[in-house]
Amino acid sequence: MNSNKIKKGLFDNNFALAIFSIIIAVAVWFTVSISQFPSKQITVDHIVLSTDLAGTIAEANGLSVINCDVEEVKVELLGKRTQVGNITSDNLVAYLDADNVTTSGTKKLSIKVKSSTGSTYEVKSIRPSTATVLLDKIETREFPVIPYLQNITYAEGMSLNYDEITCVPNKVKITGPSATLDTIDTCNAVLSKQRTLDQTLSIQNDELQLYTVDDALVDQSSLEFSSTSFNITIPVIRQKTVPLKVGISGTPNGFDQEKLLSRLKLSADSVVLASDNIQDEIPDELELGKIPLSDIDLNYTGTFQLSKVLPDELTNVSELENVIVSFDGSGLIKKNISIDPSKVEISNITDNSYTYSLVTQSLDVSVIGPEEIVNEITADDIKAEISFISASSVSANSTTEQYSANVNYTLNSAPSDAWLYSSGKVILQRVKNDEGTT
Repeated sequence: MNSNKIKKGLFDNNFALAIFSIIIAVAVWFTVSISQFPSKQITVDHIVLSTDLAGTIAEANGLSVINCDVEEVKVELLGKRTQVGNITSDNLVAYLDADNVTTSGTKKLSIKVKSSTGSTYEVKSIRPSTATVLLDKIETREFPVIPYLQNITYAEGMSLNYDEITCVPNKVKITGPSATLDTIDTCNAVLSKQRTLDQTLSIQNDELQLYTVDDALVDQSSLEFSSTSFNITIPVIRQKTVPLKVGISGTPNGFDQEKLLSRLKLSADSVVLASDNIQDEIPDELELGKIPLSDIDLNYTGTFQLSKVLPDELTNVSELENVIVSFDGSGLIKKNISIDPSKVEISNITDNSYTYSLVTQSLDVSVIGPEEIVNEITADDIKAEISFISASSVSANSTTEQYSANVNYTLNSAPSDAWLYSSGKVILQRVKNDEGTT
């Protein structure tokens, strides 16, 4: 028993001594290494290159890094073992030397490395040692937003009221490099998905697109927006293609209006009309106005304005305003006939204490129609009448007043396809009768 205890004790003492010897050996080796080889060169890779220009002259000039062709660097460091032994990519910072940069543009800048823990060392190499960098000023500008409908169609009988399309908000603030902002000409809130509308729609845009003045898309990768979501309202209206026509006034009984109307040619045969209210009726045809028969000469032309006859509740989608009406007088002739002023009847006299008479002594009227009919008509076939109540005063004194008036000419036996044309006014006068004269 005593022999075994002695052996076990010796064994335990020897094991402890061995452990102690190893520790002493390592300490001696470390001490020798430090004293004999105090410096060490290491290689560290995957060090992220920082593009932060804080504290540099470039930053003081309002410049920022827009693009850089280097993301990571690899370095070789030489230093005391106690300084470089624990260095990794996590406690090294690679940065750009921008202390001498004062202007924007593409620059080739040196890359430097520093320790984030305060370790000291000598940088033997940095790979790559330079970076090509795009520098510019970051600005914020405001642009109007324009709704842009790429694939919007409308149902049959409907139309879009493009003038009333709205976008809310209608402006956007864009932050980015000034050089990029300079290229922006238009900012479009785009509806790119296919949609067919049969009623007014309010919807968010699908995307925001920026275009140059040459209609090229602007790269948005370096830009920030105050908003990219815009509410677009698209009014949908009912529409209809409506034929245009004119009428004729002052035709005698038995006159063939349809035959004459067929000779009137319109510069536009129809117009597209629309209504915001689906309950409003859009007419089947629209009359531009009536042409007095006595105004139609062989070379007649007249201009009619749609805005004067279009109801307020309807919209002229065609944007057609003026319609020119011309007369086709082919196959017809015109003959001038002089009328005896004494045979002109003055009607609708308002005061019998005056004597009424014509001052104008030359009265001419034209007959227009087929040659075989016109040649048979004489002055005896024509009645001339002036309605005094439609006359306009032109001068007056104590006894005499003069008036301007139109003469109404009619054919005593009106043919169905011939008519009278006259132009200009005549002067008539009335003179106060002496007392006792009636």
